Amino acid sequence: MDVLFLKPLPLNLRDERSRVAICTYQNNFATGFIDASKRSLFLGRILDRQYTSLIREPVMRDYQRIGPTLCRQVYNEAHPFMRKEVEFISRATFYPLISNEAHLYVADNPIDLSDSVGIHWYNGHPSVRKWIRSYALNSISLSSLPKCCLSVALKQSMGAAQDIM
Repeated sequence: MDVLFLKPLPLNLRDERSRVAICTYQNNFATGFIDASKRSLFLGRILDRQYTSLIREPVMRDYQRIGPTLCRQVYNEAHPFMRKEVEFISRATFYPLISNEAHLYVADNPIDLSDSVGIHWYNGHPSVRKWIRSYALNSISLSSLPKCCLSVALKQSMGAAQDIM
């Protein structure tokens, strides 16, 4: 999972009447985090289509086709009744930066995370991967990480995990 949680999920992440909460930006359904209740027709349709897609083509050339692309297709094709169960939550909740800005996570610049429950940190992004390789995270203390948003988020996430335990 490419989401680093900074604090516990709020109980009111989505409205009671909604069955699915998802972030969107620039006509993209951001599928790094989806909150759903039991028996969601929308999520059920997505899971069925993912399964069918993977059976037809087990080796994927485009992994986005069972994520953002598929979510957008299912939503666009959905009956209005099914669309009503989907709530679009603020991009900042999990995406303070979008994919073409991911390099900023590892730059020495402040990023406002006050509205974020977690961050999708784009583990596949070249600059993020380089940062992770340079600081073998399993053998380095958090206090010795260089100053950047991802370091701050990791420390905050570890604090949030301690609060839960």
